Amino acid sequence: MSLLKIVNTFRYDHGISFPGTSLGMSSPPKLVHDFGFDRKARFQMLQVGSAAKLSSDGGDPTGMHFELRPATQACKIVSQDMTLKVLDKIGMVVVEGVAPGTGHLVLVDAKGKVVDQVDIEVVAHRAVITRFYNLIDSKGRRGIRDPGTDPTVSKIALSNLIDEIESIVLVQCGVAMAISGEGYIRDLNVSADLGNRIDLQRDVTKLVASSDFDRAAQFHVAFGWDIDGGHPRGSTMTNVAVIRSDLKSSRSVTLAHEFVHFLSGSGIVTKDDHDSESSDLLFKSFPHGIALRRDRLKKIIH
Repeated sequence: MSLLKIVNTFRYDHGISFPGTSLGMSSPPKLVHDFGFDRKARFQMLQVGSAAKLSSDGGDPTGMHFELRPATQACKIVSQDMTLKVLDKIGMVVVEGVAPGTGHLVLVDAKGKVVDQVDIEVVAHRAVITRFYNLIDSKGRRGIRDPGTDPTVSKIALSNLIDEIESIVLVQCGVAMAISGEGYIRDLNVSADLGNRIDLQRDVTKLVASSDFDRAAQFHVAFGWDIDGGHPRGSTMTNVAVIRSDLKSSRSVTLAHEFVHFLSGSGIVTKDDHDSESSDLLFKSFPHGIALRRDRLKKIIH
């Protein structure tokens, strides 16, 4: 039995790590993902117009080649070279998404026998209009003391934050954030005492009722202070997320986690909707990884 498998050629590395020792962990998860490829489930997500680079691993692919079986209009093979050596892998095929739909990429030996297969799903690019807020309650609590002088929430900083989130989310599932308005943070004044720890499950309707709430946006992100519940870094209910304003290096990963909660639930976010591996973006506790695997991708796609 052949040990050859189709694998992704390259991995994405977010380039930051969390201090595991301060979190009681000897080895926090590395922040890497596989561009929508799930090795265990034999699955690759593609968006229309994007390409995946896949290789063979686990043996010698001499005489073998990649095919799409059966013929599909969803994707096409742009190129392949079975002699190319990339890192520790041999051979590479470039598969491009053409139209929403499904296909199967197979590795075929010299006799025409299928050695391995990966299921492919192609999705259309989708953008979610997103508004950023500085949360302010009736007692004067403010997520950001002075947004006008805070470089972490400037127009450029928010644009860069979206770019970082897209490097985690967009390239895996085809969904992007599109900033609302001209990209500046907006004060979200709430005529209620939200307490020293924000309970979004209790108070989300109060945020939505504010006259500052952007009705044109589809996803709303408020920078707040301390958060109640089991996830003190960020929380999401319906299409509203609150994240702590004091998050620094992990801000993009936390918001990506909350964004995918929203994308996965069609507006219904449950506390129990988490994934099982620490390398998953939707792992149940922090620190978590940034990977999206087939089951999570299917929730977002469908």
